[in-house]
Amino acid sequence: EVSSAAEIKPTKSDFSVKYIKVNLSHFPYESFNQKVIDFTYDSKAEPEGNALLFDWQNPTESVSFGYNTRIRTTNDIIKINKKIQFPLTGLPEELKQFTQPQITIESDNKEIIELASKLVQGENDMYVVVHKLAEWTKNNIEYDLSTLTAEVSQKASWVLENKQGVCDELTNLFISMLRSVGIPAKFVTGTVYTN
Repeated sequence: EVSSAAEIKPTKSDFSVKYIKVNLSHFPYESFNQKVIDFTYDSKAEPEGNALLFDWQNPTESVSFGYNTRIRTTNDIIKINKKIQFPLTGLPEELKQFTQPQITIESDNKEIIELASKLVQGENDMYVVVHKLAEWTKNNIEYDLSTLTAEVSQKASWVLENKQGVCDELTNLFISMLRSVGIPAKFVTGTVYTN
């Protein structure tokens, strides 16, 4: 169950709230290792992509939003049964956006390009290339919670220079290295609850 609410508490008698909009992102979806058994949400919500959009016009008291779901996950390992030639050629148009630099994903950074190119030099199997870049990131960047800030995720170049970071930072560098050698990579995020 994912739910929340907002209560309107006027401080003056002549208050008005024109609207409240909520974008509840990342609800469960079907994938190779996940089956949605049931999924219910408030009729006020409009599903759009992988988000529920809630919209209240002229609310006066409180609003609530959320969903209930049951999912079944499995730990199926996807078998790689054929070699994908590297470097990639004929990339579909819809994947090209995942090869471009962004603010924290600096696939156009000179040092990142040089490192990634050196690590994959001579390889012609995309699986081997991805694995080499992942292993380098895992073995050379220290997971360090002291770098965690609520305000900002560090850029890939900062992570490479300082050799430390948290999940987002390690991912920024890994994706930057993949993109720098022409492999499309998308940043996917989520929340894990632990004790």
